[in-house]
Amino acid sequence: MLYIQKLLSLLLLISVMSSPLNAAVSDEDAKKLQNILTPSGAQKAANADNSIPAWSGENNALSRSVAHISGHAYPNIYRSDKAIIDVHAHNLHRYTQYLTPGLQALFKAYPETFFVPVYPSHREHNFSKHVIQRNEWNAKNTQLSKDGDHLKHYTGGVPFPIPQSAEEVIWNARLNHPNAVLNGILDDIGVYPNGKRHLLRQEFTSEYPFSNPYNEPGMTEARIGDKIALMMVNVIKPERDKGTMTVVLENINSNKHERKAWVYTSQMKRVRRAPVLGADIPYGPGGFATLDDILGFNGSIARYNWKLLGKQEKFIPYHAYEFDRQDLDYFELLMEHHANPEYMRYEKHRVWVVEAELKKGQNHSYSKRRFYIDEDSWQIALLESYDHEGNIWRVGILNTVYDFALKGHVARAQMMHDLKAKAYLSMRMVNENGQPQLQGSPKGSAFYSATNLKKLGK
Repeated sequence: MLYIQKLLSLLLLISVMSSPLNAAVSDEDAKKLQNILTPSGAQKAANADNSIPAWSGENNALSRSVAHISGHAYPNIYRSDKAIIDVHAHNLHRYTQYLTPGLQALFKAYPETFFVPVYPSHREHNFSKHVIQRNEWNAKNTQLSKDGDHLKHYTGGVPFPIPQSAEEVIWNARLNHPNAVLNGILDDIGVYPNGKRHLLRQEFTSEYPFSNPYNEPGMTEARIGDKIALMMVNVIKPERDKGTMTVVLENINSNKHERKAWVYTSQMKRVRRAPVLGADIPYGPGGFATLDDILGFNGSIARYNWKLLGKQEKFIPYHAYEFDRQDLDYFELLMEHHANPEYMRYEKHRVWVVEAELKKGQNHSYSKRRFYIDEDSWQIALLESYDHEGNIWRVGILNTVYDFALKGHVARAQMMHDLKAKAYLSMRMVNENGQPQLQGSPKGSAFYSATNLKKLGK
């Protein structure tokens, strides 16, 4: 039952005192989203040598012809692309400026097997009309508390498309869900140095009220409510925990409303309120990640001192359609020490780099964390976590895909590599169960309640 407690504490984060709000950007700055910036706040222009192309504003002809149905396998419209660079340990020195310290650490740890295949970069993605409108509204209206830990006047989409601080950048990464629901089965797999694997299979039913496409731009928490996520998780494997269910409610302002969670245990057949646990408790099979590593970062912003290190050009995982192929079994896909590079895809993109150092008086197993956030999708693509001796301890590689039905990028498999244990955890795997459904009707708040949990558990 320990891993259930780990899951619960994912969203049971520390509360902080309410503080004044930082102002949004001016109307003049917001107009940049209509000319020099994309609707999500990325630079439209190509980089100096055109290795990162200009944003086109609409998908290419092949993409526009895709009739993708949410929940079905994604078509790989870039299947014909050939790798333009294969970075191996022997030619690493040529490309270090485009490789994060975390990736370089993986080359050092696994020089014989780890490599980075780099493909042509693509920026043909477009956005739905309602997301474009919401992003522009947010730029002029959404505000952040001085401690960085809560928002006000947020209408969904990217809260800070023209960010002024590291805290705003990390909020963009946390809240940019193009999908209003997620229904499906996701696998977390711990891979040990000897190749042995442990599986945690769970059925997820989740809702993100601020991503509802029917919300009018300008509709904020005053009408939508204070929940940014509602989640029910039902354990399928391992067999000993089958039927254990968890409900978690996450609030946009933890200062006013404590996040709530309940668990139904299949052994005891009763519902209980979840205890508050630390955000750095080991998560998943093997415990090779912390609870607040899930989706890159989900912890308390007030726990850290944040620095915005600007933008850099890096090789990052992108358009990872091949990795999710249903004809790939986990033994072929998940090698010892790291995922099979043959099925990975990296592209050169501009990323926001933000760093978080643990504040004095705060406790966490990581002393420092660094995040590399794609400017186009606002998805965390790579991350590094440091121990208290200043050494890189864990390296995260997070796949994304462009969802043709949603017109937005969504998070896919996340690999968290523990360099001390020489092992890793691969989360959100779908190869054996298929893609989750990301479109559909919300079930409503009553579904995510202790009362319903008790009813379903009978």
